[in-house]
Amino acid sequence: MKQLLFHFPILCLFLYACQTEPQSQEKQVTPTPDNDCLFDIEQIGKGADKGSSVEFIGLFENIENTGEHSYGYAISLWMIDQQILGFLSIYSGSMEPDRQGPVIRGQIHQDSLSFVAWTKMNKGTGGWEGSEVQLFSFTGKKGTKKLSGQLSFFHCDKKEAEKMENLELPLSDLWDFKSFPNLSAWKDEYAYRLAY
Repeated sequence: MKQLLFHFPILCLFLYACQTEPQSQEKQVTPTPDNDCLFDIEQIGKGADKGSSVEFIGLFENIENTGEHSYGYAISLWMIDQQILGFLSIYSGSMEPDRQGPVIRGQIHQDSLSFVAWTKMNKGTGGWEGSEVQLFSFTGKKGTKKLSGQLSFFHCDKKEAEKMENLELPLSDLWDFKSFPNLSAWKDEYAYRLAY
């Protein structure tokens, strides 16, 4: 009986370990509305080495153009020290993006990536300054020819989240993008798109 009592805790630990699924080492980037709804350019690339180069990953888009209207998403991505930088543009009827904004946090590990983009109405739209902030959180995979995963929405003013949408965005060569020697050069190049 004493031997059984001695081995019982070990047996419990063994059974628990067998039934518990291993925890993933990868962290997913998800919106934290209390912080992410407030735009802060200093948070973009925070923690990256200031001397590290900013490498262009790709432009991914699934925009459908009817001649008068455009629908879909365009995501341009760069990487610095395993962090993701970039911009999200959303087309919901206009020829220009209806909503767009920068990736404020993101990470990449091998072919898995996740990010949170902070968006407002397109700056070409009247009253864009007062438009609602929406966060878009993406979690997925980057293949050699496409970006695929799930995109979820969070309305900052309403404090409401919306269901996830499955996305598959092919790699595009529609526009020329370049890499940069450091984060400061990237921010200087896109100063207008980062000014909110």
